[in-house]
Amino acid sequence: MKRAIAFVLTAIIVIGILTACGVKSDRELIQDRVDVFLSAYNAGDMEETLECFDAKTRNTYKSAMNVGNALIGMTGLNIGLGDIFGLGVGLLSDEEMLRLEEMEIEILSDTEAVVSAKLYFESYEESSVKDICLTLVKENGDWYFES
Repeated sequence: MKRAIAFVLTAIIVIGILTACGVKSDRELIQDRVDVFLSAYNAGDMEETLECFDAKTRNTYKSAMNVGNALIGMTGLNIGLGDIFGLGVGLLSDEEMLRLEEMEIEILSDTEAVVSAKLYFESYEESSVKDICLTLVKENGDWYFES
């Protein structure tokens, strides 16, 4: 009986340690969100770009896109705003159009964080750098950009 209890306790501890090792910190989750956004934006993937925003912003933009797509559809063109976005990104640059450097993450609370960085924009015709500050909110255990 003692062996069975010792085995169960050992199994629980090992499972707990393995589970804890797979959990990402808030800083890692925020960094992942920034990476996904930049990758999606630079690839011209409007849907994935929108998934990086909080639910309210995401739903607002998706509703606006649906209205825009309906209006475009009335012209007889078989193209959506997401396609136009991807085309625009593709025409502006053949490499990364946006990138962030010197990024600092400040976690303000359990549900709010700020990312400060230098935003580099590069296209065929222009390039610029701007200091930015992005607010992120935590929803359902993950971090999203807030508009």
